[in-house]
Amino acid sequence: FEIAAPARHVKVTPQSGRLRPGESQKVKVELSVEQPASVHESLEVKMEGLSSLVPSSRAIEVQGTVQDQALQLYLDGNIVESLDFGSLYHGQAKEIRAMLANNGPTACSFCAQVMEDGGGTVLRGTLASSPAETVAKSEQPLTVTPFTGQVPGFGKIPLTFRFSPAVYVEEKGFICNRKPEDQVKMYEYSGKIESEELSLTLPIQLIGKAVLPALQVSPDMLQFGHCKVNHRRDIVLRITNKQKMMPLDFEIPRAPHMSVNPAKGRLAPQQIENVTVSFTPKALGKFNQDLVIKYCNNMYS
Repeated sequence: FEIAAPARHVKVTPQSGRLRPGESQKVKVELSVEQPASVHESLEVKMEGLSSLVPSSRAIEVQGTVQDQALQLYLDGNIVESLDFGSLYHGQAKEIRAMLANNGPTACSFCAQVMEDGGGTVLRGTLASSPAETVAKSEQPLTVTPFTGQVPGFGKIPLTFRFSPAVYVEEKGFICNRKPEDQVKMYEYSGKIESEELSLTLPIQLIGKAVLPALQVSPDMLQFGHCKVNHRRDIVLRITNKQKMMPLDFEIPRAPHMSVNPAKGRLAPQQIENVTVSFTPKALGKFNQDLVIKYCNNMYS
């Protein structure tokens, strides 16, 4: 037999041969196209030594579609080149789950990295052993998981991007001139998804903003004066969320000889809440204690 290849992008191995009675031969057909295209070729197989009642040649149809293979990142069904986490309080965390899609027929591996703009430090998903460690140490305010893997042909896998700015620790300053509502920290990172097999680098811009919870309490000292045993004295506490854009929760734990109503709540931006603090002594004596107000998921007080 002899097989004639009509085009250079179709290769047949072997192109000719001789078969003994009852013998078979495997033939490999390779298609090599550098540009996206639809292929429809016909291979002519010529045979000798057959009966005159059998055609001396036969045709083999070769069909296929050649396309560029690439990886794309999708969010809510749309291709994205950037992810914006919006505003978070220091200590909070937010996750964005995107899909990494492979639009080609063969599986390909990938590696995801995150680098702070201008910093030159590459952050992989393994630097933090847990989300709690990430929040506490601020070693890695932005992570991506998984940071390596393989995407099947015409398939997709989820990538989770997590933004978790660390809890803010105030080490110095004067209470009288504190304005936490004015403190904003921007986080700008450059992410990239690479595939050596495809010689592909997919850039992703990652943006987040961290703000401080701003809870104002007035008055900051409660003077109940003299109160008889088993009687009650009330003072109205004014609690204000000074943030203009974000809500804020608060909770006041129970304290001896005191009751609070409401003891917890959620304040809209710039909302004011009046809280009644009642002093109800059950014994004689002088009482001097702190009333703790916890806020932002009990991360601050």
